[in-house]
Amino acid sequence: MPSIQKERLNLVNKKQSPRKGGLFHMNRIPSILKNKYLIAASAFLVWMMFFDHNDFIAQYNRFQKLSQLKESSEYYRQKITAATEELNRRAADPAAYERLAREKYYMKKANEDLFIFEE
Repeated sequence: MPSIQKERLNLVNKKQSPRKGGLFHMNRIPSILKNKYLIAASAFLVWMMFFDHNDFIAQYNRFQKLSQLKESSEYYRQKITAATEELNRRAADPAAYERLAREKYYMKKANEDLFIFEE
């Protein structure tokens, strides 16, 4: 123990701190890392990129979902256009309703027999 006391006395006499030249010496840290604005901006960016509700992964997933919805929207627009054209065609020809009922829904009159042939 006396050797530790001597070291402390030597440090006090030389007016050095025990950390001088050690790992936490402020002169060894680059000045750009001491900048509090850079530290705050870096912390903010890390928080927004990884921890926030709207991080990059969530944004990517939402973008993928949006792309899928746009594709399905286009598909349904085409279906609506085709159905509208079919409706307009049938409105011009009343016999088309009977043909549709017979061909698509296999309906028949009371005194008829229905035979279905598959190709």
